[in-house]
Amino acid sequence: MLDDKEARRLLLRTAARDEGSAEAFERLYRTCAPLLLGVAQRVVGRRELAEEVLHDGFGAIWRTAESFDPLAGQPVAWMVAIVRNRAIDVRASHDVSRVDSYHDALEDDPDGALDRLFDWSQDAGENEDRRRALKWLR
Repeated sequence: MLDDKEARRLLLRTAARDEGSAEAFERLYRTCAPLLLGVAQRVVGRRELAEEVLHDGFGAIWRTAESFDPLAGQPVAWMVAIVRNRAIDVRASHDVSRVDSYHDALEDDPDGALDRLFDWSQDAGENEDRRRALKWLR
């Protein structure tokens, strides 16, 4: 991980949009991506969504690098905030917690997860029809 002084230099160089900007941004990506991926994954809980967040976050960092104020904040904290905010948006749009908890429950107890998912009728025949339909869907 970069120290703040080097991260600040790379971020300002990225914002300059000159011949060294792409190289500075690439170095910023290589050194900060593991940290930012971890932040995203903690928020969204799934690796593939975290990678999407990381990609979007670095796109936003590239587009808004000139808005970073080196006197007002730390560069890594600024980048973490961008990625974290994007991760929160993605989590809300994908309803990650509900999907993950259902899949976890299904792996731990497949029959019990289905029981919790459906409001089973007192009519045994109706329940058997549902079970056959669910078995076919699997």
